[in-house]
Amino acid sequence: MWVFTQDGFFSTVVIHDEHHELVVRSRAEDNLIRFVKKMDNAYTVDEIQCTPDRDYPWRIFVKREDWAKYLSDYATDDLWYTDFKSSLRFGTGHSDPQRLQALAEVWGVMYDNYEDRPTRDEVEFTKTAAIWNRMGRKRG
Repeated sequence: MWVFTQDGFFSTVVIHDEHHELVVRSRAEDNLIRFVKKMDNAYTVDEIQCTPDRDYPWRIFVKREDWAKYLSDYATDDLWYTDFKSSLRFGTGHSDPQRLQALAEVWGVMYDNYEDRPTRDEVEFTKTAAIWNRMGRKRG
């Protein structure tokens, strides 16, 4: 699971067959430090491991329910912005120019390549078809 929050960029996966334990990985140690600080002393900064030969050189092993709590707490307490990209200038885990550029590139790739945007004609057709379908069911 890739997650971008104001705390940082995380890649979270299951540890082989240990479905109750996850590894939260990052490309920047400070992202995991922010994560740990929000976990109410469940983990310490000393538990963050450095794995320089891996694609995510920083990682910490956590209980699945703790990762779920982080995401839930973030959605409840920290998701205050109406636009994620604009919010990043407010002292976040992405504030340096290199990270902001990387995020802009990810956004651009997803905007351009993930799915073709619907045309106005397709949207209007879908709305009209839905109305006709509802009307047809009422008569039957």
